[in-house]
Amino acid sequence: KGMYVYDIDMFLNDASGNATNILFRYCRDSAFNAITISPGILNLNTSPTMTTKLAAFMKKARTQYGIRYISAVVSDYPTLITEVHPYQLSRTDTLERFNHYNFEFEYWNDANYLPGKLYCNNFLTPGGYTCDSVGAWSYFSKNMKSVDSLANVAGIKSTVYIGVSSKDTLKNRFVAKTVDLVMLACYN
Repeated sequence: KGMYVYDIDMFLNDASGNATNILFRYCRDSAFNAITISPGILNLNTSPTMTTKLAAFMKKARTQYGIRYISAVVSDYPTLITEVHPYQLSRTDTLERFNHYNFEFEYWNDANYLPGKLYCNNFLTPGGYTCDSVGAWSYFSKNMKSVDSLANVAGIKSTVYIGVSSKDTLKNRFVAKTVDLVMLACYN
């Protein structure tokens, strides 16, 4: 049972530690044993302070609150290869490492990839992809393969979630064959 934690920087920058303790107590009391965070916003490749804070956060989650699995979620491969993976390789203590590299890109959701939308502006257009279902799937499949390969190199698992509205059997089979763990997102 897991939780997606947005705004990880808010917890890491809380000098009092109160926000982190509240989060971890909630996870423990609700029987969550996994959290997914987005470390890309932390600029781990240029911020030794954030690297140290993230390592301490992960270690505390595991040693004091029973969080067993911590996943790093990214929406683009460059963030994984330039920030998250170097962090992973730098940690000698396994309690400070990620268990999963999670690729998040809702290729089935046109509310995100059409012209003017988040995925179109931030990922598809800069990557030379069209802002339509073909471009979204091409971007997703290429990056998902890369994320899975890097997870294998790191000795950890690759994960992804797909939406319940993703009904394309061939695409769903590709996802199931490519990654180690597929999660189903069911939301409005």
